[in-house]
Amino acid sequence: MCGMGHLAWVICLLTVSQLVRSSAAQGFIYTKDSCLDLVPRHRDTLKMDEKKEEPNHVKEPTDNTTTTTNTTTTKQRPPAAPEVTMYSGDVQVKVMTSEDNYRRLKTLVVTLQSASYFNGFMLQARKVSGNKEIVGRFMEVPHRAEYLTCPNGTENTVVHQDAPLRLSNLSFTWMAPETDLGPIEFVASVLLNSATQYKEFKSGQLKLSLYPVSTKECAVAKSCFRYCMKNGGHQCKAHMSRYMATLEYMDKKTKVKITIGGQLPESDGYLALGFSKDRHRLSDADINVCYRDDADTVGVEHYLLADINHPPDLHLGELKLDSSDVDGDYVWCSFVRPLTGQDNDLLNLKDPHYYFYFWGMRNASNIFMPSSNHIKSSGRMMSLKDDLFNQIAYSGSRSHRRVPYTIVAAAILLLGVHFLCW
Repeated sequence: MCGMGHLAWVICLLTVSQLVRSSAAQGFIYTKDSCLDLVPRHRDTLKMDEKKEEPNHVKEPTDNTTTTTNTTTTKQRPPAAPEVTMYSGDVQVKVMTSEDNYRRLKTLVVTLQSASYFNGFMLQARKVSGNKEIVGRFMEVPHRAEYLTCPNGTENTVVHQDAPLRLSNLSFTWMAPETDLGPIEFVASVLLNSATQYKEFKSGQLKLSLYPVSTKECAVAKSCFRYCMKNGGHQCKAHMSRYMATLEYMDKKTKVKITIGGQLPESDGYLALGFSKDRHRLSDADINVCYRDDADTVGVEHYLLADINHPPDLHLGELKLDSSDVDGDYVWCSFVRPLTGQDNDLLNLKDPHYYFYFWGMRNASNIFMPSSNHIKSSGRMMSLKDDLFNQIAYSGSRSHRRVPYTIVAAAILLLGVHFLCW
């Protein structure tokens, strides 16, 4: 009896082992072949060779010569691998995003959340319309995930590592490109039922946020000024700028849309764009203000400045906020105003003026002007007749000017000639 019992246990263990090996053999994984259709491939298909004919050279010796006879050996295709089927069970995987919209060159967090375990995944961001192309780039992934480069980008897809895993609640960091993609969504193809079936899950649709504004149209469709700190990068993109202002002419150049944005980490701060014919004292300056108050409310105000030695006064002509946004420490405002003024209430922006860019603190009734050395200017008077501009300033830029190599080379050459003459 005891021997029969041991035999039964051995048979049971062998059966379980065979089932485990069979289950592993039936598993599916995601490869580059899955990029477009999001369908996992059976792991055996990666090992299958196409039917082909290979030459086999056989030498036949004769009395004086050696001849070669070519024969062919046909390699038979192995049995077809099983095809994956769609999962129809109750397991649900939520594809969640940390933001309702995506922003140019900004990151957001994507989470695969499930109350049940799943066995693998492929995750992408895709356009909703058209050919549903893959967009953006993943910046951070969990340790059991790896990047996959699919068409139309680099590291634009994430898949699980090829390992026997039970997964749940994974988070990824994704970055949007600078271009307007239109509505997008995150699509996850998920392996379920011991990696033998799959199902697609999608996030809600995300639209492009108006802010940060695009810098690609600077000096092409609008005028731009940006002020960046030293760590803002040589291109000084909008999302890295300490301050940015754009002017876009509208309605056959009868109106101008002004957008002001930048860092306001503290409440009761403001960003401003001013116009004046006086470069040094800012006499009769027209000042347009974007502010953020204690309640994180964003608004616009209009001021008239007698000169730099006096506090600004509220202007008779009020500005109307067109759109705004708060993104952490960044605040953005857009408004439209006429170029020619109305009943002398507004400055005629068709005339040449210096442009001034600055920021500071504000209370409930007024703004406080910064010192003159903290006010950036256009450096020259500009008008509607001038070409669109793209001006970039950096903190401490004067101290980082480099002498051209040609001048250095010429100096060395002159010194060499001098010593030779001696």
